[in-house]
Amino acid sequence: MVEPLRLNCPKCQAKLRAPRHLLGQMCPCPRCGANVVVQLPFHRQEDADVALVFPGMPTDSAAR
Repeated sequence: MVEPLRLNCPKCQAKLRAPRHLLGQMCPCPRCGANVVVQLPFHRQEDADVALVFPGMPTDSAAR
């Protein structure tokens, strides 16, 4: 089974879960009715376990 996406309402900060098939769609918050865009969670770079590196993109080790 695929895990649902976890997000917060931008207005009331309710903790929400949404099925992945709603990714990119706007849905009303069940608590306050505010529009919520279902999106992948954003993490700060320092919180990331894995860094994305694209071909031709300098890495931290190459910059040293």
